Amino acid sequence: MPDTGFIRALPKAEVTASLYTTRYAFKTFETGSCKRILDLGCGDAFFEERYPERFIGIDVDVARLGQSHKRGVSNLILGTAEALPFADASFDGVLMKDVLEHFYLEQAFRILHEVTRVLESEGVLVITTTKNAQIFWDKPDHVRPYSNKWVHRVLVKEMGQYDLVAARELSGGIRGFGKLRLEWLTHALADHFGIRNTHGIITLRRI
Repeated sequence: MPDTGFIRALPKAEVTASLYTTRYAFKTFETGSCKRILDLGCGDAFFEERYPERFIGIDVDVARLGQSHKRGVSNLILGTAEALPFADASFDGVLMKDVLEHFYLEQAFRILHEVTRVLESEGVLVITTTKNAQIFWDKPDHVRPYSNKWVHRVLVKEMGQYDLVAARELSGGIRGFGKLRLEWLTHALADHFGIRNTHGIITLRRI
C-alpha cells in the first residue's frame, strides 16, 4: 500500500447530500440568516459546490481539493484548522462537520480558539460530535471522541464565549429504517430514549 500520510474516511459529495446532519446544518444557517460560512474540513466540497455564494471551504487534503477543483469548485483553500488564514470576525457561520474527532485534545482547543476568532459576534457555529462507542473506533482516522456535552462545557461554561442554541443526540442507524425513509425517526428515538445514541449535533451562537 502506498504511503499517503493519512486516511480520511469521509463520505463523497454525492453521499453528503443525503445525510441528516447536512440538511440540519444548512437549515440552521438558513434560520440564522448566515451569508458567509466557513466549512472547516470541507472534504469533497459538497456545500461549496452547491452553495458557492455562501460557503468557503478549507481542508488539508490536497488530493480531495484537487478533485473538487476539477469539478469546477473554486471557493476552496488549502490550510489547517489550527491556524486559519482569515482575519478576525470574517464569517457569520462556521460548520465543523466530522472534524473534531480527527484531532487530539490540545489540537481541538487550538481549533476552537481559531474558530471563535474568525466568527463574528452573533455568528452561528454548528458542530457534529461523537461518543465513545465501538462504531467510533472502527474508523481508522478517528483519534478522540467529543460529545455535545464536551463542546457545551468548553465553549459555553469554560470559555464563556457562546450561548447554546440547540443540541440533538443522533442515532448510528437502525437497520432497514433508511430504506423506509424513516431516518428522522431513528434520530428522534436516539434523542428521546438514547437508543443507539452514538453521535450528535450542537448549535451555538457567538456572544
